[in-house]
Amino acid sequence: SEVEVCDNAGNVIGYFKKNGNGWVETDLYGATKFRFSETRSDQGVIYLSDKDRQGVKINLDLTNKEVLYSDRNNTTPFGIYIISKVK
Repeated sequence: SEVEVCDNAGNVIGYFKKNGNGWVETDLYGATKFRFSETRSDQGVIYLSDKDRQGVKINLDLTNKEVLYSDRNNTTPFGIYIISKVK
């Protein structure tokens, strides 16, 4: 699976790609920025937990086409990217 993400202006800025049992966030050129484990998925949302940044969580909300971020200081997830394409 691959999820293409863009900023609020519609510019593609990177990807979330399934990689074995986990996911990686890459830039436009394929360089890995962050690694995640998939904690669960349900009804159009894939829940990821960052392997290196403790407390960082990402929700890939395929239904609402947005990427949500939360961490220890921001426990309510908020939008950081728009999902532009899912493969």
